[in-house]
Amino acid sequence: MPDTSRVQRLGGGRVRYRGRVFPGFNKPRTISHPKYKREVLAKQGNTIALLRFGARGFRHNYSPSAKRNYLTRSAGIRDRSGRLTKDNKLSKNYWARRVLWPQNKPTTSQKRVSALRRRMRR
Repeated sequence: MPDTSRVQRLGGGRVRYRGRVFPGFNKPRTISHPKYKREVLAKQGNTIALLRFGARGFRHNYSPSAKRNYLTRSAGIRDRSGRLTKDNKLSKNYWARRVLWPQNKPTTSQKRVSALRRRMRR
């Protein structure tokens, strides 16, 4: 994997990698890619990786039961060396769990219900 010597630092915390400007290391952003929703220039120690994650055609974080099932299932995903990927910043699983299926935030259906309740109270 490449190291940080291939990255050019710009002002304001931004970095340039492979001719593209990123908001910084470990800061996911939305992309217009036909297969993926998000990408991140991940950095762990002195190692970096450009990761694209989140299938474009799938819904994410849409119900409490789907969220619970996904987080339980993805907690057991391992890499080729047999190590769990849920705590490895250089894995797509790590970023999907934190960005698309955040543990301590409401699901989209819960947000919709609370918005409807707020509107009905007015």
